[in-house]
This record gives sequence, C-alpha cells and structure tokens, in this order.
Amino acid sequence: MSFNFGNLRDKARPAQLIDPKDIFAVLPGKGAKYSYPRDVQADVWRSWFQRRSERDLLIRMNTGSGKTLVGLIILESSLREGVGPALYVVPDEYLVRQVIEQAESLGLSVVADPDDHRYATSESICVVNISKLFNGRSVFSRQVRSVPLRIGTIIIDDAHACVEKAKSKVTLSFGRDGVDGIFSYVMKKFRGDLLAQSASKYAEAIDGVSISPMLVPYWAWRRESNALMRLISSKISEENRDDLYYNWNLVKGEFSECLCFVTGKCVEITLPYVNISRIDSFSSAKRRIYMTATMADATTLISDFDANLDSISRPIEPGESGDIGDRIIIMPTVVDENATLNDVKSLVRVFSREVNVAIIVPSRARAQAWADVTDKVVDARNIERVVQELKSGERGTFVFLNRYDGIDLPGDACRLVVIDGLPDSRTLYEKWEGSVLQDDGFYTRLGANRIEQGMGRGVRDVSDYCAVILVGKDLVRFLYSYGGIDHMSEATKRQFDLSRVVMRDMARGGLEDVQSAIVGFLSRDESWVAASKECLIGVKYDDVKVDGATVLSRNAHAAVLINDYDSASKFLQQAETSVGGSYKRGLIQQRLASVYDLYDGARAQHMQGSAVSLNYALLKPISGAARVRPNHGVLNQARNATRVFAKFHNDRTKYIVHYDAFVDDLVYPNEADRFERALEELFRAVGYHVERPDRDENAGPDVLVFIDSGKCMVIECKSDADVDTDCVAKRYCGQLNTHMHWLAAEHRGVLGIPIFAHPSRNICAQGNVSEDTKIIDKDKICLLRDNFVKAIRYIANVDHQNVDAVVDALKMCKFYGSAVIEAYTVHARQEG
Repeated sequence: MSFNFGNLRDKARPAQLIDPKDIFAVLPGKGAKYSYPRDVQADVWRSWFQRRSERDLLIRMNTGSGKTLVGLIILESSLREGVGPALYVVPDEYLVRQVIEQAESLGLSVVADPDDHRYATSESICVVNISKLFNGRSVFSRQVRSVPLRIGTIIIDDAHACVEKAKSKVTLSFGRDGVDGIFSYVMKKFRGDLLAQSASKYAEAIDGVSISPMLVPYWAWRRESNALMRLISSKISEENRDDLYYNWNLVKGEFSECLCFVTGKCVEITLPYVNISRIDSFSSAKRRIYMTATMADATTLISDFDANLDSISRPIEPGESGDIGDRIIIMPTVVDENATLNDVKSLVRVFSREVNVAIIVPSRARAQAWADVTDKVVDARNIERVVQELKSGERGTFVFLNRYDGIDLPGDACRLVVIDGLPDSRTLYEKWEGSVLQDDGFYTRLGANRIEQGMGRGVRDVSDYCAVILVGKDLVRFLYSYGGIDHMSEATKRQFDLSRVVMRDMARGGLEDVQSAIVGFLSRDESWVAASKECLIGVKYDDVKVDGATVLSRNAHAAVLINDYDSASKFLQQAETSVGGSYKRGLIQQRLASVYDLYDGARAQHMQGSAVSLNYALLKPISGAARVRPNHGVLNQARNATRVFAKFHNDRTKYIVHYDAFVDDLVYPNEADRFERALEELFRAVGYHVERPDRDENAGPDVLVFIDSGKCMVIECKSDADVDTDCVAKRYCGQLNTHMHWLAAEHRGVLGIPIFAHPSRNICAQGNVSEDTKIIDKDKICLLRDNFVKAIRYIANVDHQNVDAVVDALKMCKFYGSAVIEAYTVHARQEG
C-alpha cells in the first residue's frame, strides 16, 4: 500500500510562492503538454508580477499564444498572495466550459458557481460568463444582496466581447407585437415630437416598414420618462424572468438620461454608457485585469468599465507580436472586379473536398446565400458540439452566425475562413450613432477589430496556417475606402501587404490564380512560407488608442447623474475642442445641449441649432433648423466626376470598390436610408448635384437630383416596398405631391420631375399624381444599377486630363442632362 501524500496539498499554500512562473513550474497535476511555459507567457507573467499593485491592467496577447493559461496562473498567484476571491469572466457559457477544462488540465481548482463556498474562501477560481457578473440581479451587487459576494482579483477575458455583452444589459427592447404594449405607448406618446423630426420616417415606423432608427428628442424624453418608467415597472414579473427582469435594475435609476430609439420593428431604450458602479464588488475589486488578442482601441474599457486611463494606456504584452499563425488574405473583387458570390462559392466547393471551410456571416439571412454549399449552420445552440466535431476530424463547410470571436479551430479543424460582409451593429444606438458619425475613426476601429477577430479563427498558434477570403462589397469598401485595414494590428497589416503583392500578380489570371495561390499556400509553398515569416520579423504591438472625446463625454454623463451640470458642460466643451470633424463636433454639441436642457431650455435649443448646422443627421431643434442653401447651378458633369475620382488619389481599385458597394444597395426591397444614400453617392459620382432634403432639413423629398440649371428629379424613395407590390399606395402619392409644392417654394423657377423609386409602375386607383410622374420600377432599377457599374469603370479607366473622354463615358451610360430620366424611368400608370 503506497503512502498517502494527499494531506500535504491541504496545507496552507506557501506565501512566498507567488511568482506565476514558479507556480506554473510546481503545479503537480498539469498535463504533459504544459511541461514549460512559452517565452511570450513568461514575458507577460514577469511584467504583470512587477505591476500587479496597479488596479487596472490590460494584457494583450495574440490568438493562440496561451492567453487563457496566463490568466489562470495570474489568478492562482493572486489567491496565494491573499488577493482573493478570484473570478475569471468570459463572454459566454461555451467559453466558461473551455476555461474550466483548461484549468482542470493544469490541476487548478475551479468552480462555476460563485455561491460555491470554495470561491468565497479563496480555495478555488470561479469561472463565469459576463452576464452572471453584470446584470440587474447580480450576486455581486448591493441591489440584490446587502452583503454581495466579494471579488479580490478579476480577469475579463476577450474584453472587447465582454464590453459588448455588458452594454446589452443596459438596453431594453420592446417589439412591435409585444404583449406589454410599450411599443404602441411610445409611438403615441412621442407622435408629435417624432413627426417634427421627420414625418415620413415616423409614417414608415407606424406602418412597420422602417428599420432606420429615429431618436426621440431628449427634451421630449425627459418630459414623459417618469410615466413610461412606471408603466415598464408594472410589466416586471418574478414569474417571467426575461431580459427586462434582469436588466431593469441597471436602467431604472438613470431612466431620464436614457436614449430612446424607434423603428417599425421595435422601441429600444438604452443608457449611453455602462454604469459599472452598480456592480459594487467589481468597483471595489483590488485587481482588475483585462485580456484581449486584438484590442487596439481601449476606449470602451475606460468609458464603460471605468478602467484607469494611465494604466490601460501602458498594456502588458510580449516584446514582439509576430507570433501569429500564417495567413494569406484574398479579396476576390480586388483581383477581378467582376467576381461574384457564385465565383467564391465555386472556390469553396473545390477546397471543401480537401479541407474544412468556416464561413462567418453577420446574420441568418446572409447564411441563406450560402445554403447550397453549406453542410451545417452553427449558432449558439450547437456551437460546442460542432467545434468538437471539427477538432475530431469531421470535414465540410460550416457557416457560423455572427461568431467573429470566442471559437478555436486549430490545425485541420479549419484551413479556409471566408468572411462575408460587415458585422452587424448590435443595437439601434450603434446603428444610429454610426450613421450620424459616418466615417468616424472610432467606429472604424471597432469594426476592424471584429473583422480581425474573425480572420483569426483558423490560426491558433505560430505554427498554424489558414487561408482567408473576404467577400461582400461593403466589407471590401470598409477595408479599402474607409481605411479599415489601417486600424488592424501591425502583424495583420503586414500579412495584408504581402497578400496584396500576390493579388496584384493574380489580376493577370483572375480567379483561376486565386485558386492556384490558395492551393500553393495550403501545400506550404516554400517561397510563400519564407516571405511570410520574413514579413513578421520584428513586428511590435501597436500603441493603445483611446478616444479622448468619448471618455470626456462619459465623464459628462457621470457628472449629470450627480447633478453636477457645470462639470458636465466643461467636460463636453473640452471634448468638442479635441475633435476636428464637423460630424462629431455636432454630436458633442447635441450632448452639450442635452445638459443645458436640464436647467436652461432656451440655451439648449440654441445649442441644438448649432449642432444640426454641423451635422444634419442630428435632432432638429424645436424652432427648426436653418436651411443652408447650396448653389445648385449645374456644373460641368464631367469635371465634377473627375473631381470625385481625384478624391481617391486616382486609385482605380479603391474608387471601384467604394462605389460597387453602393450599387449593391440599389435593390428592392432595401432599407430606406441605405437605398437613398446609394442614389446620392452614385448620382454624385457621375457629376450631378444631389441633395437629401428630408434627411437634412426635415422637409422635402428623399432625394433631389439637379440635372441642369432649370430642372431636377424629385425622387420619393419607397425602396422598402415588397418587390411583388401591385401599386404605389395613395399615401405615397400624397407625399410626392406635397414635396412638389415644397420644391416650388424652395427652388423657384426650377422645373421638378416627380419620380417614385418603387418596384411597381402602377399608381393605385385612389392615388392622385400629375401626368408627368415617372417611376424607377423593378426593371429600371436593374438597368440603373448595371449602368452605374459601367459608368464607374469607364470613368476609372479614361484619361482624366481629357474632359471630352469623361463626357463620352457619361453619354455611353445615359448619365447626362435629362437623358437620365428618359433612360431610367417609366411613365406612371393609373389603375382602374
């Protein structure tokens, strides 16, 4: 019978053994694969140990570098030093099980329930998802327990994803058909306020067809918020523990400072920032460590999790960041501008015979486009099982729904990743602010981070390799025209640069060369491997970026909550002076106006007028926005088109990629704002002067296109109508007639041609329109779209020093003067 040494482990841990590297070395129960730490892990442990007295620390390590192991040993070190209890937080339950599995393979004691006595007594690390920590019924909050569970040291892993999940907990959503009646209440209560912002958008929301969010004016929201708060409180039930039940406590204390958005589908009420102080134990934790693989912008850690700016700005990271797997990154439309989704599907079919293919899409609707090449669709319900099957050798093509992070597909589990389209905005607030700020760098960085996360799903360590194909014109435009690539990590940017060299060579052979290059890559072509390794030598991690204006805006919000309006105003004034672009300055001025509204309504409306003059997508003040009258005399179209091209620094590829994405939005049905913006951008690209009065002035048509000095197209866009709709509805006819009267008053002497953008050429029997009314119907929109594609390519290829050549290009595609009406509209036909 062997001697029992088990009692030795029950003794107190030796206080002096707290260095993470030493702890790792002596763990008796760790598996054979953990015989020694990697250099990058040892580097991070060393730096953390030296700085562990700092309350907030950011650790950045590349995907596949052993980040989870590093975090677990840091928590074990903190327990041994007496800085417990120790909590490990991840975005979801799937990752909870992964972390527990790794902890057990190391021989560490872990639990999954914070009420387990072993967590409270610092005997075990507790692993939970962020929703367990951050919700309105959290066991870590005094709102639920007079003595909440303590946290000594906490690690927030995949910090970017955890912040997004935390934001969802301060958001309440009420569907159009919800039994609670909140949607109807909000639409009726704020009817006058929303009509004053945009009568047409309100009508579309009432009809259930609008998906573009409208913001309820802050002055109206505060007027009605108490009554609405009482109504929502009455809907909460212990029997129905839904999202409202768990989120309400986080929102109700700041309800008057919420933002309220409405669409035809739902009402969304949200706080602009996470108030992490509601989770008392997190706020009082001695050590808060955030871990991430790709986070280059740490703004949200400061604005939402109240992390220390100075500490977070000096992240802990290995000396070099080139320890990532090998990737070739291909954009088929850059290789061949005529490449289609079907072409990419053909490539997927070829490679899926030999390797596993993971396709990441932003939505279930987009997954449908891949149905004919898909073996399995993967979502939250089956992800754990499917990932295990892939790791166990199952082969095929798998579509992952909106899963850009949190899954590991090492080695042969995945050799080809396809990312189709831009990740969706998670909330109406994000959609609204993204549209208001348009190309603001902060949102570009967030989008780039999610895409880079998705690209990393198939490379889990430095020896791994995976080809990446990026498809979707909106995604390629985001990376090229909006500078998304520039906001990715230095290592990924270098892999992009190397892949660009290959893509330039591919352009001669088209998509056949794409297939050939990926075959060579997967076969580990020696020339590629050597070049790839060389390009990553000496790569460093990027400096952490923090958007100062966002942090100052967050400080202002916190000051408002304690009625310190003077400080709130000063924070926002500082924020305004720190930014350059008019879009963001306008948004900050609107926030400042919202503060003024708390004590000086007249001053608030004056500031709101200033805000909307900088950014017409913002709220119109009660008195209305002053109309900025542009010079709408028609300039030479060819010269205008040439100037537009010059803005792309004469880069033909960027120019084509940018406008091709807008061409894809000219379809029925489509979201109104996307369709209208596509018309605006594309008509402007071919030299017309374009305005959007309904968006910019809350009056007039959706799109106004001046075709010469005395004539314009008055376009009423009904792009969200179903393609099989029989006729243009009576109410739409009334809107167009009203807008023709508006034109006569605002642009005297200009002849307006009334035009519907609608799939049907028929006007309903009750509709009343003038005899000269035209329609861009479902056939003409296809022709318009095809000829925009041709025109963009003609303009990209002609000699721009020769204006006559540009004129010829426009004439070939019928984009000159009044010819555009003749070519792309049909006469309206009255039913009955």
